[in-house]
Amino acid sequence: MAHQTPSLTNNRFSVNKDEVDLTKEVANLRINEDLGPSEASLRSKPVFADVYLGKKDLGPSEASLRSKPVFADVYLGKKGNDVPLPWTTLEASSFPQEYITNLYKAGIEKPTPIQAQSWPLAMQGRDIIAVAKSGSGRKLGFLIPGFIHAKRLPKYPNRDPTVLVLCPTDVITAKVLIEAINFGEPSGIKIKGLDGLVLKGQQKLEGEPDVVVMTMRRLVDHLDIVKNRLKCVEYLVLYEADLLLKASVEPEIQKILRYLPSKHRQTLVFSTTWPREARDIASILLCDPVMISVGITTESVEPESVKHLESLFGASNALIPRELMTPAKKKLLVLDINGILADVVMLDSRYLQQEHIMIRGKSVFKRPFCTDFLQFCFTNFEVGIWSSRNKNNLQKAINYVLGDLKNMLLFCWDQSKCTIPNLKSKENQDKPVFFKELQKLWDNQEPGLPWKRGRFTKANTLLVDDSPYKALLNPLFTAIFPNPYSFKNKEDKSLGVGGALRMYLELVATAEDVQCFVKDNPFGQPAITESHPDWKYYFRPCKP
Repeated sequence: MAHQTPSLTNNRFSVNKDEVDLTKEVANLRINEDLGPSEASLRSKPVFADVYLGKKDLGPSEASLRSKPVFADVYLGKKGNDVPLPWTTLEASSFPQEYITNLYKAGIEKPTPIQAQSWPLAMQGRDIIAVAKSGSGRKLGFLIPGFIHAKRLPKYPNRDPTVLVLCPTDVITAKVLIEAINFGEPSGIKIKGLDGLVLKGQQKLEGEPDVVVMTMRRLVDHLDIVKNRLKCVEYLVLYEADLLLKASVEPEIQKILRYLPSKHRQTLVFSTTWPREARDIASILLCDPVMISVGITTESVEPESVKHLESLFGASNALIPRELMTPAKKKLLVLDINGILADVVMLDSRYLQQEHIMIRGKSVFKRPFCTDFLQFCFTNFEVGIWSSRNKNNLQKAINYVLGDLKNMLLFCWDQSKCTIPNLKSKENQDKPVFFKELQKLWDNQEPGLPWKRGRFTKANTLLVDDSPYKALLNPLFTAIFPNPYSFKNKEDKSLGVGGALRMYLELVATAEDVQCFVKDNPFGQPAITESHPDWKYYFRPCKP
């Protein structure tokens, strides 16, 4: 096979010099002009693009992307479509600025390899098969283009979902939902799980979601109810397709396709491996697809985790056996009161009709689904409360918000257990800063803590607080910072079944290492690190 390096003037590979420096980023492009598949076979044999960046297990670090050339092997038939060059920076993308801003806020400074190649393809409306290892950024690889696709469509009353994401298990579905909520909702994208469709049936779906995420099993089980809600799906994603596209599910796939539009549907298949049975079924789903593989080959064998999975349609809930999901010992969950379980605000007479109590001139509003959420937490975690309020005020709030459940707390700490620098909050110069130093819990520094030193560590502890600065003295990725609850938000469902915070904690409860999980699955507000605009302000009192 002949090797040639294309120039910037080559029509097939023309590109804006300002977006990608082709001479640095692309090397050794191979074009097989002898391949001549028929037009019909293009449907079952995808254009194949292998994108290798350095070593096969290369991660998405900026240094590696700059030091290693991108090698793109593109096999094109005579009628094959052009494969666009990867977007190596966020600025090189065609995304609206609001999405780029949200990515930067989440600490994402440039695309991972799978995102760099899948984003331009998805934005062109191409069908895609994307094969990459877990943790490579695949979810955002299909979510961001899906959000943009949904938002560009005209709005009209009672519009049905336009983006449908199918997953093999409830656990995987929950992960996709969390990512979708984190990156979609700030841009006004409305996201739902299957339950919303089923509960509403063929009636108007509350909120008219743009994106629906569900397991294929649940879709098949409820297809008679939701089939008329699928007619607007123009962006279909099959996630972890090597688990979804088993040979035994072809009849179910065919059944679902009957209710999806065929002319204007874009289909994206994301997978960890690409076994033969998945390839065979994908041929009936995709039209003239491009296949990209990052760091691995398309002939990869089934992942070891598949050995632990039940039959795809054998269990209606999670596919992973419960004993593999539930650790022997519970992790430690440290919750704040204000902003997480309740909203504590100065009295506002306009809202006196809402249920609340008064504590020293402030109204305390209990968050919706709070009691059910706390019962979930006590079932799955060892739970403690750590508040920056004084002891008397905290005790009154605990009595109201937790009721009898307070007796199940492992500990209840007030501001006296915080580290208190001589500093006021940047947002409110009348409010002192309090740091919650988890090392005090890990070292069992206070009398009365019912565990031995070493029982809890950064690997099995999670602080949940709505103020990122309070975790500044802790190791990174040992806390999450949900956006604070406001009692004025009557649609808040974050603590309820299917709510964002509850789903996230469901995954934390089964994670092998909390710190690693939080690092790979950011949630809520970003932590205050050196790249954060508030770093210099809060870091001063943290210096030794």
